[in-house]
Amino acid sequence: MTTDGRRQPVTVLVSSAGRRVELLRGFRRALTSLGLDGRVIASDATWYSSAFHEADEAVVVPRLDDPAFVPFLLDVCDKHSVDLIVPTIDTEMAAWVGSRDQFAAIGTTVALSGAGVVDIAADKQLTHGWLVDSGFPTVRQATPEAVLADVDAWEFPLVAKPRFGSAGIGVGVVRDAAELAAACRPELGEMVVQTLAAGREHTIDVLADREGRCVCAVPRRRIEVRSGEVSKGVTVRSPRLQDLAARICEALPGAFGTITVQAFVDGDGDEEKPRDEDAPAAQEVGEPRAASNLYVHLADHDDAAAHVPGVDALVSGDNLLQKPYRVDMLGLRVRELLD
Repeated sequence: MTTDGRRQPVTVLVSSAGRRVELLRGFRRALTSLGLDGRVIASDATWYSSAFHEADEAVVVPRLDDPAFVPFLLDVCDKHSVDLIVPTIDTEMAAWVGSRDQFAAIGTTVALSGAGVVDIAADKQLTHGWLVDSGFPTVRQATPEAVLADVDAWEFPLVAKPRFGSAGIGVGVVRDAAELAAACRPELGEMVVQTLAAGREHTIDVLADREGRCVCAVPRRRIEVRSGEVSKGVTVRSPRLQDLAARICEALPGAFGTITVQAFVDGDGDEEKPRDEDAPAAQEVGEPRAASNLYVHLADHDDAAAHVPGVDALVSGDNLLQKPYRVDMLGLRVRELLD
């Protein structure tokens, strides 16, 4: 607070801003809706970032593989009194987690889950093992070697993907053992093989507070994907998906900020209804996927409607899991991450 009782201006830095113009606009709207003065800064490795044209200030930073990446951004945050950093691409997560304490020392919060969550999300083998051990529904998975050694135990088509992959690179559907062997190219590194999930694919955007509790979960049915990110989608009403995503969030070791859970839903989806046309979208297309992408498979018979502990008394006394479609999620992010 200032001496006259007003809150200090808030400065948000969106890392690897790229073409995320609407994200910057969303944060600016969020600051206004919360009655806060503030600025939104964009950083990227090139001046060709379209988000630079929308930012209050734009900063060209070293590439992620440059040892100067973190020191340079520490200097930027100190110089501009940055309160909140919003990472947007998964390849940066390890760098942000490793330097979180350095940014905290200068008063900057990195909106990112802890190392445990980042490690789980970055490694599809760890992801699958964690989901199974935690009792969450998911697809069957193995190494290519294990599948090829016992082909009769698997029903093709299957999905092959890099264990440490990103942005959909190297992911493909294989229809027999020969295609699977051909898909495992050396340049892709270690691979995993999964059963092909039936049903419609959904992305559930989750916001976790500092205690790892789910503040809000917003399901979106995927319509079109570009380089691993949803370019077209529709927000749907699905208590099952909201509850499932909230339970995953609260089971993760150190969830904080934005988390993405991706799920396939079997059946005709009668319970899922598009949001009211007059209701604002809870999250704009292009929102950061942040720390985690956990793939689960929710069948009709799965019971994912258990009560989620800790949700009932979150923001303003409301259970936002029951009404996420009129919630300004970016406003929630600013409020929850800075409080």
